[in-house]
Amino acid sequence: MQPAPSATASGEPSHASELPRPPDGVDGNGLLPPGTPSAISDLPSLALPTTAPANAAAVGALVEGFPTEVIPVAPATEVISSDVSSEGRRTLISLHGRQPASVEDVVGTYRDSFAAIGFVERPSPSVEGSRAVSFTRDTHALVLTVRPEGDGAVFTLSGVLQRGG
Repeated sequence: MQPAPSATASGEPSHASELPRPPDGVDGNGLLPPGTPSAISDLPSLALPTTAPANAAAVGALVEGFPTEVIPVAPATEVISSDVSSEGRRTLISLHGRQPASVEDVVGTYRDSFAAIGFVERPSPSVEGSRAVSFTRDTHALVLTVRPEGDGAVFTLSGVLQRGG
């Protein structure tokens, strides 16, 4: 069922649930098609390895091959689990951790880190009691979900980074 159309100032019909159209060349998720040059020409390059890391997972530690040059791990983070896996040029990552900080502080830490290397932040749906944000840049996409726990916050950061993209 579609919402009832209404007229815009120009007299054209619109729907209350319509979202703004993304810029040309950008899909609805904020991603540029693979191989498309970034819309921002002065983005810093991402320090991704040229070869794929070995598929691995670790509990209680940061897995070898985790791309800390792109995805920093704050010094106070207790790593609950982490993993990396590769498929072609794509590296899938996941980091589950605990920080002695508020939900907003955890989000702010990653917001600042990712903004500095050209990622764009967007809100993401989340379950009640948690907060989720997505960060995208060209063919790279990350989602951070954070919820309060005790005197701090528990978070999961997962996504896809593409070597050569």
